[in-house]
Amino acid sequence: MNDTGPAARAPRACLLHHDVHPMTSACWEAVFAWVAREKSRYPHRTVWELQDAYELAFERSLLDQLICT
Repeated sequence: MNDTGPAARAPRACLLHHDVHPMTSACWEAVFAWVAREKSRYPHRTVWELQDAYELAFERSLLDQLICT
């Protein structure tokens, strides 16, 4: 992955680090792995539904982090 373009510098939700920050290769690999797992569990989901599910999972991870601390 190319981590130097403008899109790579844009802060995005990262489930790997439970934070919003510019994504690295490791972050993107975690996103792709998450999407692949979800797609195998729910093959009927569209790209948009997967994106919504990722954002919901990210929000849940942030809430879990806040509640558990």
